[in-house]
Formats: sequence, structure tokens, C-alpha cells
Amino acid sequence: MPTDVEVVKTSEISVLERWIQEMRARNVGDYTIKRYRAVIEPSLSFALDEGYPDPIDWDIIQVGSILDGIGRNSWKIRVMKLFLKWVGNDVLVKNRILHPKHQHLGRWLNQNDCQKLVTLAQTPLERVVIHFMMELGLRRTDLLRLRVLDIDFSCSRVNVRGKGFHDGKLRVLPFHPCSQEVIRSYLEYREYVFQVARQRSITQPEDPENLLVYERGGEVIGYKSTAIDNLIQRLASRLGFHFSSHDLRRTFGRNLYYATNRDIAVVSYALGHSDIRTTMKYLGLGYDDLQKGMVDMAKMWESQPHIAAEVVLKRRNGGPSNEPNSG
Repeated sequence: MPTDVEVVKTSEISVLERWIQEMRARNVGDYTIKRYRAVIEPSLSFALDEGYPDPIDWDIIQVGSILDGIGRNSWKIRVMKLFLKWVGNDVLVKNRILHPKHQHLGRWLNQNDCQKLVTLAQTPLERVVIHFMMELGLRRTDLLRLRVLDIDFSCSRVNVRGKGFHDGKLRVLPFHPCSQEVIRSYLEYREYVFQVARQRSITQPEDPENLLVYERGGEVIGYKSTAIDNLIQRLASRLGFHFSSHDLRRTFGRNLYYATNRDIAVVSYALGHSDIRTTMKYLGLGYDDLQKGMVDMAKMWESQPHIAAEVVLKRRNGGPSNEPNSG
């Protein structure tokens, strides 16, 4: 006969399995479900060991303790919030719980690493993936949604369908100077994939329209997120340190930020952000950037002493400093 602990454990695991089943019914991908499980399963185990009640009755102190016990970060907080909301516990809706202040906001590749990475990309597929993420700033989702017809060679631009339901939020990006060469080279490889598929299939293989495709058993299939992650891991192994697809996107944003003389609005549009605060986190802007901005502003005033003197004079006279000179 099972003990009380075993009954509780079975009950809590069944809650997790019911949640997972509902996720599958809503067509949530296997990779995402695997990541959800990797957060909630140890959370339930930790709560059981601590003698906490059912998840529906967890309070904010207990949730914080659980998250600390499994290694709190922003992703785990997000998953926990989804799970608790599903079981009917709104503790994370009513209370804000923060990730640690020392949380790593992201990694950016320096110029030398970027050049090495481009050199280490050996195949047309690797080159086009690196190009779209590091030199055009696409998310993994953006890249997987990209179709051949989204590439406009005549206008040298690419139509990107970003995050969101259906076709997502559309943004139009101009080509990078290398885009024509890299994309055309990949399209030749893509045609070769179809040639192989035609040789192995009795019928004409269907074109899934995805830009990124592979052949399997005479069928042409669009790439999935796991395949992109594996490709990035192989490249990271060659480069000698770990980085993710999102690190390449952050690198693009940071490079564009400095190339446009710190025009954060341009960077925000290129990255497809609806909130500039998100862009600032991507770029890792902080005190050093503010300090450099102050130095640059001082240099600007030094190069235009007549304007600086005019501003000081107006302030002494009680007039607004931004008033145009009427004389």
C-alpha cells in the first residue's frame, strides 16, 4: 500500500502531466514542453521535500523559496507563473518576483569572434543561418518562418514575419552588403536538396516554401528549432566557447547601435521590438554608456563654444535655454 508521501507525489506529478497534456492540445512544441517540464518537475519535487501544500495554495514566500531551490532566473519565473496561473494560483499575478540582480543579460561576440565565426561556417546552410542572425538580427523564430518569396532581390530587402500569431508582426529589413552573395549561394544549395529528393522519390516532392529545408526519404521538409540549435552548437564548438542564436541577435543589435551613432530607435525597429526598454536590455546599456554619452556631449559643446555661451547667457537672464535667437 502506498505511503502518504507517495500518494502526494503521484498527485502532484499527475497535475504536471495534465498541464503538459493541455499544452500539447494547444499545439505547443515538444521542445518547449520539455523546457517547461525541466522547470516544474524539480519545483514540485522541491516543494514536496519542504512539506509545502498543493501548488494552488503556494504563497509568495514558498514560490520564492522553490525558485531559489531550483536556481532562480527569468525563464523559470515565467514558466512558474504560467503553471500557477493554470492551476488557479494567482500569487505571481498579484505579486512581482524578481530574478537575481546578477543575472547575465546576454553575451555579445566581439569583432574578432564575428570574423572567425563567418570563416568557420563551412556550408551554405551554416553561412546563411549565421548571416541572418548575426548580420540581419533575425530571431530563430523569424528565420524558421522565412520563405523564399520573402526575399526580394530586386529591392535588396527581406520581409521578416516576427513573433505573434498567424504571420506575426511584419518588418522589412534592407540587405546587408553580403546578403546577395550569401542568400544566392544558399538558394543554389536548396535547389540541390530538391534534386536529391527527386532522385529518391517516385513523385515530385512538394515545396514547403520555407527558406531552410532538408531532404529525408525523398521528401523536402522545413527546418525546426532543434536543428537550428544543433547547428549553432556545432559552430560554437568550433569557435571554442558557448553562444546561442540569441547571442548572435544581440551582437547584431549592439553593432548596429554603434554603427548608427547610438540611434536606438533604428535598432529597436530592426530587432522587431515594440518597447525600446527591451532593446536597451539587449544592448546591455548601462552606466558606462551613459558616461561615454556625457563625454561625447561635452566634446560637442567644446566644438561649438558660441552655442554654449548663448545657452549660459539666456539662463542668467532668466530665459529658456532652448529659445531661438530672435535677434
